[in-house]
Amino acid sequence: MFRTPILFSLIFFLLFLSQVKAQKSGRITGIVQESAQHTPVQHATVSVINSSDSVLVSYRLTDARGRFSFNNLPAGKQLTIQVNAWQYSMLKKQLTLEDNQQDIDLGIFTLEQKVNRLDTFTVSSIRPPVLVRKDTIEFNAEYFRTLPGAVLEDLLKKLPGVQVSSSGVSVNGKKVSRILVDGKVFFGSDLTIAGKNLPSDIIEAIQVMDDREFAISNPDVREGETPQVINLKLKKGSKTRPLGRFYGGAGTEGRYEIGGILNYFRDTIQASLLGYGNNINRTGFNPDEARLISKFESGGLGGNDAGVQTSAGAGVNLNKTFRNGLIANLQYFYGKADNRLDQLMNRNQVLEEGALISRSDLAYTDRKYNHRVNGRLEYNIDKTTKLIVQPSVLFSGSRYQSASHLLTSDQAGTDINRSDNSQDQKTDNITYNVGALLSHDFKKKGHSLNVTLEVNDVDNRNNHLTAAYNQFFQPEDSTSILNQKRHTGVETLNGYLYASYNNPLTEKIALYAILNISYWDKTNNLSTYWGNTIKDPSLSEKVNQLGIGTISTIGIEYKLKNGLLLRPGISMNTLYMRNRFITYPDFNRQLNFLSPALIVRYKSVGLNYSRTAQAPDMSYLQPVPDNTDPVYINKGNPELLPTRTDNLGLGFYSYDTRRKMNYNFTLRGSLRHNSVVSSRNIDSNGIQVNMPVNADRTYLFYSSGTIGKDFKNTDRQIGINLGYSAQYERSELVLNQQHIKTRQLTVGPTVGLQLNLHDKIEFNQRYSLNINTSGYDDGYLPDQHFTSHLTATELIIRFTRHFVFDTKYDMIMNQQMTGFNSNIRLWNMGATFLFMKKDRLQLKLSVNDLLKSNVNRYRVIEQNYTLDAQYNNLGRFFMATLNYRIF
Repeated sequence: MFRTPILFSLIFFLLFLSQVKAQKSGRITGIVQESAQHTPVQHATVSVINSSDSVLVSYRLTDARGRFSFNNLPAGKQLTIQVNAWQYSMLKKQLTLEDNQQDIDLGIFTLEQKVNRLDTFTVSSIRPPVLVRKDTIEFNAEYFRTLPGAVLEDLLKKLPGVQVSSSGVSVNGKKVSRILVDGKVFFGSDLTIAGKNLPSDIIEAIQVMDDREFAISNPDVREGETPQVINLKLKKGSKTRPLGRFYGGAGTEGRYEIGGILNYFRDTIQASLLGYGNNINRTGFNPDEARLISKFESGGLGGNDAGVQTSAGAGVNLNKTFRNGLIANLQYFYGKADNRLDQLMNRNQVLEEGALISRSDLAYTDRKYNHRVNGRLEYNIDKTTKLIVQPSVLFSGSRYQSASHLLTSDQAGTDINRSDNSQDQKTDNITYNVGALLSHDFKKKGHSLNVTLEVNDVDNRNNHLTAAYNQFFQPEDSTSILNQKRHTGVETLNGYLYASYNNPLTEKIALYAILNISYWDKTNNLSTYWGNTIKDPSLSEKVNQLGIGTISTIGIEYKLKNGLLLRPGISMNTLYMRNRFITYPDFNRQLNFLSPALIVRYKSVGLNYSRTAQAPDMSYLQPVPDNTDPVYINKGNPELLPTRTDNLGLGFYSYDTRRKMNYNFTLRGSLRHNSVVSSRNIDSNGIQVNMPVNADRTYLFYSSGTIGKDFKNTDRQIGINLGYSAQYERSELVLNQQHIKTRQLTVGPTVGLQLNLHDKIEFNQRYSLNINTSGYDDGYLPDQHFTSHLTATELIIRFTRHFVFDTKYDMIMNQQMTGFNSNIRLWNMGATFLFMKKDRLQLKLSVNDLLKSNVNRYRVIEQNYTLDAQYNNLGRFFMATLNYRIF
C-alpha cells in the first residue's frame, strides 16, 4: 500500500546525495576566541563568501567551545572567511581550496571587543547572514534567496533551524507563537495570514526571540517549552507603497473562492484590510492556491472540518506608535461559516452479558457567526517598567439543526431500541475580556516584579428544541414521544491574578514569592417545557457556584557555577466553593493543604514538581438530566469533590549550532485524587444514563520527543525530523455499579523529510503511526487494539520560470475498523502559470480529490466501547484561480 510514496522518497533522497557527492571536497575548521581572556566565543557567525561576487556560499555558528567547521566547499575559487560576533570587531581571511584538498585548520580567530557596547546592530560593509546578540537571533534576509513572487513562508523555509509545516512554524525545535511586523501585532499575530500573504522581498531582517510575555506568566516552564516570537524588520522602500494581493477562483460542483488583503506600512502607523469567502472548507484566510511556490492544500483529509463548509469573513488591523512610546493596536474580525455533515457511526459496547451494537446516521447543518473586537495597548513606562493592556469583545451565535436515526441490537442481532431524533438549537453569546501584564525590573540585578491580571464576563443563551420518537423492544414493545424545549442561560464571571517577586540576596541565592488567585461566579439556569409551553419543574433547576482558589508559594533559588539551579519552595493551597440550588440542598466545599514545590535546572535539563487542586466544572453539578437524546442521557452530580493532583515534569532541550540539530524531550506525570470519571447505567431497554463520579488514585503519563537535523546552503536544503508522542492513563470506569480499572496506551512515532534542490524541485514526505490499546482488569471486558497509518507525499516541480507543477498524495489506513472501508487515498494536483513582472499575475488550475474518495473515517476507543465513524468531505472538483499581487 505504501509502495508509491516510499519509492518517491528513495528516489529524491538518492538524488540529493548525488548532488552532494558531485561537490568538490573541501573541509576547513577553526576556533573563535576573544582577545582579553582568550575564552571561546559562542554563537559567532563564520561566513564563507565567494570573493569575486560577494555571494554567500555557506555559514556556521560557533559552538560552546568556539569551534566551527565546513564541508564540501567549492574548489578552485577564492573564498573570504568572515567572522562576526555581537560586541566584537569583524575579522576576514582569504583562501583558495585546491581540488580534493582535505582538512584545513585555520587556527584561532581572535576577536577584539568593541569599546561601545550598543544593543543595536552595527552596519558593516558586509553584514553577516546570522547575528546572535543576547537572547535574539537575527537573520539577514538578503543572504537567503527566494524566487520572484515568494512570500514570508518561503523565506522562513530557507533559514537554518526553521521548520514550516501544516501545524505551524518552529525555530530550533521551539514553536513560534506570534509574528510581529516592526515590533507590532499583525492580525492578532496570526501565523497563517502573515506567512502566506507578506511578500518576502519587503523583509530586511528576521529576528527570533523568546516570548517574554509567555515567560512572565509561566516562569516554571522549561527552556524547550518557551515559545518563540518572530519579528519582521521591513525594508525602508517597502514603506512607501501599499502591499497586498487579490484572488478569485471558480470550479466544478459549484466550488468557488474569493479574497484579498491590502497592507499599508509606515514607521508609526500600520493598516491592513482583508476579506474572503469560499465553499471549499477554509474557515480562515488561508488561500494556498494563490502562492507561487505553493503546496496544494485541501485542508487535509476531508478539509479543516468534517463535512462541507461555506465560510466568509473580513477583518481590519490598525497599529499606531505615539511619541511617548505608546503602541496601540485595534483589530476587528467578522466571520461566518455554514457546515453540512452526513455521518454514519457504528458503536460496539461490551457488557458483562453480551454487547450493545448501535448503528446510526446523522445529518446536520450548523450556521455560525461572530464579531470580534480586540485591542492592545503597550507602554514602556520607563526602561525598567512595561505595561500591556488587552481588552476584547466577542459577539457570536449559531443555529444547529439535525436529524438522526439510531438502531440498537444485542450481540445476537435482536433489536433492542430504535430512535428518530430531530434537534434545533439557537445559541447567542457575548463575552467581555480584559487582560493586563505589568513587568518591572528594579535597579538591583535580578530583582523583579511581574503581575498578570485577567477578567472575563460571559453571557451565553441557548434554546434547544427536541422532537424524538423512540421504540423499545425489550422486555416488551413500548414507545415514547418527546417534544420539549430547553432554555439554558449561563452567566460566568472569572478573574485571575498572578504575581511573582524575585529578590536576590547574593549572586548565587535569591528569594522568590509567587501568588496565584482564581475567582469565579457561575450560574446555570435551566428551564424545560413540554410542548414548548408547559414548564416541567422536575427538569428545571438553577445552579450557582461562587469560588475562590489560591496558591501561595515562597522559596529560595540557588545558582551554582556548574549551571545547576535549584528552586525549592513550599505552597499553601486553598479552595473554597459555595454551591446554591433551587430544589437541591445548598452546600459548601473547602480544601486547605500545604505541599512542597521544586524546580531543578541543569544546563538543558529541567525537573519540576507541584501539587494543585481543581473544582469540578459547574456543568457537572447540574442535577437535572439532559434528556435531549432519550437513549443516551447525561446527568450531573452535585456530590462531586474537588480533584487534587500531584504533577511531575521532566524535560530536555538542546540545539547544536555546529551540527544544526535540535533535541527536545518531555515527560509529564500526574497522580489524581478524587478525579472525575464516568459512571454508566444501562437498563434492559438499552437506555444509558451517564453521570460523573469521583475515583481515587488515577494517574496519567505523557511523553514526547523530537530530533531535527538541517542541511541547508544556498542551493540545496534537506531537513530530517524524527518524533514520537506517547500517553498512558490508568483510570476507572463505573459500569452498572461495578468499578472497573482501565488502562489506555497511545503511541505515535513520526518521520518527516523535506528536500529542496535549487528551488527547482521540492519534495516533502511525512509518515506517522498511531497505536492505541485499551485494557481492563475485569475479565469480561476484552482488551482493545487498533493501529492507523498516515503518509503524506508532496512534490513541487518548477519546470520553467513561469510554470509550476505541484501534487500531494495522502493515504490513511485504519486497521481493525468494522463496517467501513478502512483505507483512504486523497490525491490533489495543480499547475500554476506566472505572468507579468515579478510574477504579479498567477493562474492556477487544480483538482481536488482526483481519486474521488468522497468520505473520511476515524475510530475511537473510549471506556467499554469502540466507535467507528464515516463522514462526507468535499469530494472531487476542478478549479481555476487567478491571483494578482501588489508589490
